[in-house]
Amino acid sequence: MEAEPTTSRTLNGVTFDRNDQKGLLTETYMGYTNQFWEVDKYSAKSFRDKLREYIKTKGQPIIADIYQDSTQVWNHPMYKYEMSWTTSGDRTDYVTKIWYKTDWWTFDGSASPDAYITYKYYIKTDGTSEFTTNNDPYSYPDFLWSPTSRTGSRANPNVGYDVVKAIIKEY
Repeated sequence: MEAEPTTSRTLNGVTFDRNDQKGLLTETYMGYTNQFWEVDKYSAKSFRDKLREYIKTKGQPIIADIYQDSTQVWNHPMYKYEMSWTTSGDRTDYVTKIWYKTDWWTFDGSASPDAYITYKYYIKTDGTSEFTTNNDPYSYPDFLWSPTSRTGSRANPNVGYDVVKAIIKEY
C-alpha cells in the first residue's frame, strides 16, 4: 500500500535508514483492516481466483500464510505467478508457481529476497476443487488476506502517519 523507501532520509538532524523507514511504515499499519479468506485442502478454486483477481487483474500483491519449514509459518506478499494446466474430461489440473517477498534483509535494507513455491491442485467443472499434495502442510497456504486501510483497533498512538510520511517524503 506504500512505495518502498529506497534511500536514507534526514529530518530534524535525525537520519533514518531504509530499514528504519520500512519499520515505521509497517508500524503505521498495525491494527489494519483487511479482507481475509481461509484456505483449506478443498478451496483451491478460491486460491486460483484470488491470484487472478489481485495479481493479474488489480496488479496488487495478495498476502499468504506460507510454510517456511516444519516449525514456522509466515505471512508473505505474493506478487507474481505462472500457471499451467491440463484438462481431461470435467477436471483441470493446475501447477501454479508463485513468487513472494521474504523477510530476509541486510543491514542497509538493500535486500528483500524473492522466493517461490509451487502448488498443485485441480478444479472440476462443477466448482469442486482440491490441493493435491497429500495433506503436506507445504501444499497450500492456510489463508490469504489483503489490507484495505491503515486504520484499525490496534493502531499505535505513538507513531503518527503524518510524521512518518514527512520522514519518507513520499517516494
